[in-house]
Amino acid sequence: MTQGHIRVGTLLLCCALAVLSWRVASWAATTAAPPGDAERGRALFMGEKAFKNGGAPCMACHSVAGVGALGGGMMGPDLTTGYARFRNYVTYPPRTLPPMKAIFSAHPLTPQEEADLTAFFRAASVTRRSTASLVWLSGLALAGGLTLLLTFQLIWRRRLRGVRKPLLLARR
Repeated sequence: MTQGHIRVGTLLLCCALAVLSWRVASWAATTAAPPGDAERGRALFMGEKAFKNGGAPCMACHSVAGVGALGGGMMGPDLTTGYARFRNYVTYPPRTLPPMKAIFSAHPLTPQEEADLTAFFRAASVTRRSTASLVWLSGLALAGGLTLLLTFQLIWRRRLRGVRKPLLLARR
């Protein structure tokens, strides 16, 4: 082999690699995830907007800081820092983790829903639970407890009168 043959072979190899990389780049551009909308992702997370394939809303099991009156479900982990930990893979668990796979295998997320949820988790990862929401929740619990005590007091305030009077009369 002469050096001319090696140069021609190298040139052909470079051309083939250039065409191949252009094809891969164009394929990746067509299969890339659509741009996500954080507000739509929030609506999907909270269940205000239904998933296209009918899956359960994330908030049924998970919570995110600053979302919902009580913060969300407690069965699954808090996803406030989900994006910081897993980046764009934060929406993969519905396909891979056994508890969620059982639910979402028949109701998979669409690529647009995954993109919207990822955008929402990206925005939520910089938020924190405000102390005002914790104070509000504590106040709500206290008000509920006092309401129950007052209700029981009103219902049972005469409960012992029917017992005490006959006992006192029998003793005399």
